[in-house]
Amino acid sequence: MILLIEGVDCTGKTTLVNKLKEDVCSNFQLHKSTNHSTPEEIKEKTSTQLFNLKGNWIFDRHTFISALIYGVVINGYTWDQVNFKWFVTTVQKELNKLKTFFIYCTASTEAIKRRLISSDQGSYIIKPEDVDLLKDNYELFIEEHLFLPTITLNSEELTLDQMHIQTVKFILKHLT
Repeated sequence: MILLIEGVDCTGKTTLVNKLKEDVCSNFQLHKSTNHSTPEEIKEKTSTQLFNLKGNWIFDRHTFISALIYGVVINGYTWDQVNFKWFVTTVQKELNKLKTFFIYCTASTEAIKRRLISSDQGSYIIKPEDVDLLKDNYELFIEEHLFLPTITLNSEELTLDQMHIQTVKFILKHLT
């Protein structure tokens, strides 16, 4: 099983991942996505990661999905440049075989901007003015191109415990 935890910076992804890891997913392996500079590197990394996975995994962002969302805003890539059609067909088929769940963490634009500005977690690659476009890209991707079981969790409206419980219930519902 794979849990893909995605969302704009400062929406509770890593906090949720840590909560899941300390509780119901303690035997899952953790992968934190890193930035890759070119679409070719992104495709290679995705192929290497995905097609060789064994066991249970939690991805605190997936390299390819982050490239689709962030690459457009930060690096100026188009979805065609990052092999979007390949993801929609080949990658998602493989993810479905591996029992993959997509967990999208979000919050209001204002809350994300506040968190970015007040964060002491180090520097982020995005600026507050990037938030709207990143959220729009995620929402378009989820609505029109994602074919995996998906849950959206608003970290502004839910406590960490509520996000955790909703995630576990969502997974259990889809496994039975």
